[in-house]
Amino acid sequence: NGDVGFRVFKLDTSNIRPWEATAETLSEQIDAYVSPILEGRNEEDLLTELMLKRGIDLSVNIETRQFDGLTVSCVDGGKLFTCFAKQIPASSVEELTKGIIDWYKSLKAGKDTVCYFLDDAFENNVAKTNLCAILEQHGLTNLHSL
Repeated sequence: NGDVGFRVFKLDTSNIRPWEATAETLSEQIDAYVSPILEGRNEEDLLTELMLKRGIDLSVNIETRQFDGLTVSCVDGGKLFTCFAKQIPASSVEELTKGIIDWYKSLKAGKDTVCYFLDDAFENNVAKTNLCAILEQHGLTNLHSL
């Protein structure tokens, strides 16, 4: 069906700010680490880094869907789900989790599925706790936040 193109990748530093605190710089490091993602990095940068770190081939299929305005990516038929939205309001948690769960179940992905979110994106700890509890109730237990 013709040329589908190709992607070019360039080796770069990590998208995640390294933790380099000493006794003298601890306070500054804590303030800087409120958001561990380096300035100027986008969702695709984070997803590519996670795929490489998890040993997932960069040529696998990546699908995206929107749930309550939040973009969720699904990698390689459900091996990895990510939502790197800058803000996840408490009011969006129910629709977001329902969307991820329905998608996960439709793929029959297995128990090794991993989900990633940005820790500082959650409106509050209750929103994060609710999201984790709902996903865990439906078999998604390998949850991580950056």
